[in-house]
Order: sequence, then C-alpha cells, then structure tokens
Amino acid sequence: MQELNNNKRMESECCGMHTFCEKTGTYNGPTAENYFEDEELDRFRGRTSADYTDAEIAEFREVLYTMRIDEVGDWLSSLIIRGVELPDAIKDEAIMMMNESICRESRDTQSFLPRNTRNNTKNSKT
Repeated sequence: MQELNNNKRMESECCGMHTFCEKTGTYNGPTAENYFEDEELDRFRGRTSADYTDAEIAEFREVLYTMRIDEVGDWLSSLIIRGVELPDAIKDEAIMMMNESICRESRDTQSFLPRNTRNNTKNSKT
C-alpha cells in the first residue's frame, strides 16, 4: 500500500526535466525576461489561471496565435516572470504549440545528421 501511495505521489509531481510541466503547470525554464508587445496582459498580474472571463481569454489567445510557434515557450516564460498566469482554457493549446516547435526543431536537427545516424522508424520493428 505504501508503494502505491508513493507511485501516485510521483505521478503528480514535476520531474523538472521540461521547461513547462504538463502535470503541474509549472515553469522550470530560465528566469531572464523576454520582451513581447503584450503589456496589456500585465493588468492580469496576480490573477489565478481559472479566474478569467471569455473576453479576457480571447485576449491571451490573440497574442498566442499572432506569435511564431518557436516563441511560445519564451512568451510563457515572460508571463510567469511577470506574475501573469495563463488562463486554464488555453494551456493545452500553448503546450501543443510548444511541442510542435520542439518536434520541428528535432526534425531540423535530424536533417543535418549523416543518413546512418538518423532515427529510422520505418524499418524498426516494435
């Protein structure tokens, strides 16, 4: 029973290996603030992520979808450093965009590797 409780606790804790933790919603990245033209969002400083109206969520969503996909992680970092919580309603969207950016970066890196060192999933048997 003790082992089961330890496993549940471990599943809900952040491992600290990712910039943005999907389990806890916490940020584990660098602390340097990046500049984004979103000062209007600073008025939400101190508000909890569940405490936004639909119109306010739309403001965050507009900023999110007008930036390059590779900027999303830095933008989230900037919000956290400034004490602005991302609305719960768009956290999944932001995480998907960050993951897409990471996948694209990985694919770009793979294309520079010699052919015999690339991951070849087509020929692997799983």
